[in-house]
Amino acid sequence: MGNILDQISYLNKEFRSVVYMGSQPDLFVERLPSNVTLDHLILWDVEHSTLQKSLERVAAVSPQTTVIPLVNDEELFCLAPDSVDLIVSNNTLHLVNDPTLALQRMQKALKPDGVLVGSLFGEETLQELRIAFTLAENERSGGVSQHVSPFQNIQDMGNTIVRCDFRVPTVYTSSRMLVFDSVYHLMQFVQMAGQQNPLQMVREGVNRPLIESMAALYQTLFSTRIYLNSQGQDIHLENHDQDSPDDDDRVIATFENIYFSGWKYDPKVKF
Repeated sequence: MGNILDQISYLNKEFRSVVYMGSQPDLFVERLPSNVTLDHLILWDVEHSTLQKSLERVAAVSPQTTVIPLVNDEELFCLAPDSVDLIVSNNTLHLVNDPTLALQRMQKALKPDGVLVGSLFGEETLQELRIAFTLAENERSGGVSQHVSPFQNIQDMGNTIVRCDFRVPTVYTSSRMLVFDSVYHLMQFVQMAGQQNPLQMVREGVNRPLIESMAALYQTLFSTRIYLNSQGQDIHLENHDQDSPDDDDRVIATFENIYFSGWKYDPKVKF
């Protein structure tokens, strides 16, 4: 969230009508950059229950803000053309079936000289979990299926932004290495964050022996001890389980965020 807010604050433009998609809308409203003066905030979500929680959180921190709730898929982004100044997408586009269609519709909804700012998880996210599942399932089943949500890479995201006719595109990536007590704590964290595998067509048979085999492989390949020995002791790891002892038998997990922005063309504005 901090990177998104920083991106908005660096823009030499005032925003009054804003669409927000994703988690932590209360934090967004609470920490609004000085160049955002809300006439109204459109909260967009794909689930009624999640949207209701977002409305309650925004009302708790900013009861005076006029909020318009909308429930729909991102591919069906249906706001009137040239109607909003700013669209914020906070870690939602990696779950969309057709990101190009979603971005094209967002581009149409922006006013001339409007801006899209957002983030999504990149392809390095949970790469350790993907490797451990692949090795364990291939050993037991003679084949593999996808157990981790698919993610975009930075090149694809940059190309998509350009294809959707956004001007002055900016795309960059940031990675963090988190530490968990075990792979089970990692999977619980992913589930609580709502980022479990969204694919419908997956192989059946994710049973206890497969999970235990995957966990053993993960512990062997991606413990903090193994990682620090291979990379050097000066590597900084961010401890997610704050109350756990600081030992070398925990595991690491990579989380990569791709941040992006783009402007809608306005013939009156000269760059």
